[in-house]
Amino acid sequence: MRKLLMAMMVLCAAGQALGQTPVGPPAPFTCLDGSDPSMRGMCNIGQPAPFTLVVLPQKMVEAIPGQKCVFLVKIIEEGSGYGKYQAVNISVMEPNLPFDSVVTVDPPAIFPGQVGEVTVIPGKGAEDPNSLESGISGDVPIPDDPNRPDIEPDEPVEDKALTIWIVAEREGLIRTQTVTVNVTQGQDEFAALASGYRDCFVPWLAMNYRGLGITEETEWSGTIIRPNFVVVMYYLFFSEQWEMGLRWHVTIPPYDYVEIYLRRRDTNLSSTHAFKIYSLDAQEEPQVVVLPQEGVWR
Repeated sequence: MRKLLMAMMVLCAAGQALGQTPVGPPAPFTCLDGSDPSMRGMCNIGQPAPFTLVVLPQKMVEAIPGQKCVFLVKIIEEGSGYGKYQAVNISVMEPNLPFDSVVTVDPPAIFPGQVGEVTVIPGKGAEDPNSLESGISGDVPIPDDPNRPDIEPDEPVEDKALTIWIVAEREGLIRTQTVTVNVTQGQDEFAALASGYRDCFVPWLAMNYRGLGITEETEWSGTIIRPNFVVVMYYLFFSEQWEMGLRWHVTIPPYDYVEIYLRRRDTNLSSTHAFKIYSLDAQEEPQVVVLPQEGVWR
């Protein structure tokens, strides 16, 4: 009997202890943007996270029909809000391009820290008054711009400036940058020569810089830049991962140099490696050199 009473007392004491145990509030919940949802009712109500659209360069001084004019695009976060660290949609508005010009955006959305490319390829134009079109690439609504220049469809593409608006949008917040391409007459006659100079570096890179992933099987597409330079010629090549800037000195040995830089296309606004052959005639090996002061060539 005594043991039974003792057991009952122990159970009663345990029950009281359990009844007196305080039940605290649930662990605090925080939105992905770091804000307190109780202040707004839910995490998707409030102000979108501000950001800055960076575009380099903002002007192509000289281009010819068929040239790839590649603008680099990056997003920088500027504060708190919903949508922060999420992808930003990139599109273009092209109010005065000839019908045979091409504009591409790759990729169509980028995350902060990622680099995208907007490529403008000027067409030859035409005297046809319907040769210029106005439109938007992408599905972002663009408000009317009172400073937008008038479209003059009877202007040929040669010797004129093409204007493109690059548009970044996230959660209804829009940022724009205006870029221009000055188009002149001319044609690319150096593709084969530039490819040969590029291949002076590729086997050496494959052997000495294997971490770059560049081999003799790497596929490249190219375009001339600065087409009317006559002493130093410029060319750009693009693989899936890399941009290679190439320039060579049109002169006699021993001043017949050729040099390149490399830029990782999806992450960098400027070059990360640079190499130079000081004399092609002497068949010298490439040497590491200082990166281009302008970051990339355009």
